Amino acid sequence: MNNSNDFKIDWLTTISQSAKKRSNTQIVLDTLEEAMLKKDLLPGQLLPSETAMATSLNMGKSSIREAIKMLEGIGVIKVVHGKGSYITNDFKDTGSNLLAFQLILAENSPEELIEFRYLFELLYMQLAMTKITDTDLASLKKNIDSFKKKIENNTQEVEDDKEFHEKILKICDNSIIISIGKIINKMLLYSFTKAVQKYPSNVYKDHLMIYNALKEKNSEKLEKAVMVNLDRWAKHFKK
Repeated sequence: MNNSNDFKIDWLTTISQSAKKRSNTQIVLDTLEEAMLKKDLLPGQLLPSETAMATSLNMGKSSIREAIKMLEGIGVIKVVHGKGSYITNDFKDTGSNLLAFQLILAENSPEELIEFRYLFELLYMQLAMTKITDTDLASLKKNIDSFKKKIENNTQEVEDDKEFHEKILKICDNSIIISIGKIINKMLLYSFTKAVQKYPSNVYKDHLMIYNALKEKNSEKLEKAVMVNLDRWAKHFKK
């Protein structure tokens, strides 16, 4: 971890001058995020003290503490008692968590989220189809068969639906796509839960359609299967 004596906080003063019509906590979050994106703050680097940040940003320490606590909660910052707060060393997870944080804080309308999922789901499914192996197909089929048995016993869980989609994300073998997909799944978990609880048979049928299209490597069938699945999901999400 880097020594705080080597740390310059010019970026704090520069960014604070452009802050307008935002809560103090949001200003801190935006400032730290931009510093990380610009590489002014690096993984393992010690943050300035609460006093230094409060002075540079012209605000109270409570806003600094609140922002750090929020970033610590999603794994972007690690607080070491007696030493200070550090940017986490795992840069890949930091990037994913920053994106998750941005999406969660953003005031997205239901329509925007629906549009985004339509586009994203179609794209990553198509990519997965070009990379899928017999082993991948066997793993998906196992998930589908297990889900069917759970439906028969009325023990189905949203994790079964989540696992199906995350298996396909993993097939893409693209860390950016996987990260975004997992974030979207977390954001929309409540609507997935409603679908699995109220209409599990529809979820099963949709998964089977997607699986068959992937197995046949049929782009047209895959697009149709994905659209049917998303149309049903969108109805639950809007309610």
